[in-house]
Amino acid sequence: MKRIIRLLFFVALSFTATGCLDMVEEISLNNDGSGTYVYSMEVSKLVEQLKPLASLDSTGQMMNNLYKNFDSTYTSYVQKYEGINGVSNVRYDKSTADVYKITLDFTNVDVLNTVVDITKGEEVETGLYTWSKGRFNRKDGGVAISDELLGDDENKEMAELYLKDMTYSLILHFPGKVKSVSNKNAVLSDNDRTVKASYSMSEIRDKNKSLQNEIKYK
Repeated sequence: MKRIIRLLFFVALSFTATGCLDMVEEISLNNDGSGTYVYSMEVSKLVEQLKPLASLDSTGQMMNNLYKNFDSTYTSYVQKYEGINGVSNVRYDKSTADVYKITLDFTNVDVLNTVVDITKGEEVETGLYTWSKGRFNRKDGGVAISDELLGDDENKEMAELYLKDMTYSLILHFPGKVKSVSNKNAVLSDNDRTVKASYSMSEIRDKNKSLQNEIKYK
């Protein structure tokens, strides 16, 4: 995933200082702690930014390489997920333009953590999630934005602006009504059965907002 984000930085910094990447993780829990995990990335903003330059051969090749990088990375995820004991029904969905999405089912929170460890890479803390009956917890961290991705000093200021418009969202669906959440950035919906929190990548990198959340539900 880091090589994809670095490629996005290169493209975005070449043409604009606005963001172009939205990452979403969505978890639907069952009563027994099993559930469904969805990991998706939308790059439609990037495509829109490059449309005025699409007639240039070099830009067209760059976009082709970008799509190939996304596809190869998500294909490799599918292969790794399918090899995890406790994971089933792995689906790679490219039916929506400029959205890359993988959906799978997991048997328990330990399996979910194994899946997430693969998605996040080696730079982040493992075991992000814990579950017990009526309680679900997410640790802080777990989204790696390293200085390497920001490029050299000449481009760092522009890259920082770009990070502000990159977003990461975590959406959690519960089998019962949510009684409390510890994260002030989280909002409830779906008759208090869904918890959603969204962050800019700059907030995550600078630790201005915590991703930690302890949720109690019926």
